[in-house]
Amino acid sequence: MVEGVRGDVAAFHALRFQGRRPSWWTRARVLLGSHGLWVLVVYRVDRCHLLWRPTGWPGRLLKLVLHGCISVASRTCQVLTKCDVVPSSGALEPGVYLSDLGYVKLGVRSVGAGTVIHTRVTLGRGLGGQDKPEIGRRVWIGPGCVIFGGFEVGDGATLLPGTVLSRSAPPGVVLRGNPAKVVRRGFDNSALRRSLATDEAAVRAALDGS
Repeated sequence: MVEGVRGDVAAFHALRFQGRRPSWWTRARVLLGSHGLWVLVVYRVDRCHLLWRPTGWPGRLLKLVLHGCISVASRTCQVLTKCDVVPSSGALEPGVYLSDLGYVKLGVRSVGAGTVIHTRVTLGRGLGGQDKPEIGRRVWIGPGCVIFGGFEVGDGATLLPGTVLSRSAPPGVVLRGNPAKVVRRGFDNSALRRSLATDEAAVRAALDGS
């Protein structure tokens, strides 16, 4: 859990400060105010709690108390951030970025490190079901995207804003539309992932510059 939170903080720090060296107060204020980071921390604490199997009545009692506290924290976080990560989701590797603008719902098998997920994104149809996608590493998911189904999105894939994906995507592709279509292959999305810009001009500049 600690390693996961540390990786998430590092990812948020890199994206929010873009190489600048702010004061400790500015850094703490920005990171503590990041709703996406709140969601990831609560998710990791909840997942650690769910995986804990205590023996003996003191451990079981403590787990029950923790369950109540975490449930309250999780519900409060959902209301404040307008985001929801289903506890039964698989592992989110350290270094995932969730938008601070909210409206993100994740019901996934896994999400790889370096993946950037923007606002108004839904991953997984029927968030409590088993039909969950597996998101690779270094994937860029633009605003308004929907991904549902039990398939894989390859490493380095890019989903342009408003994309609806219901089938597997190979690594390094750029997808657009509803239903999603491949518009480019072998694309390096590192410039997009280093920037929080999501407007059409910024996305087009990244595509044209590759």
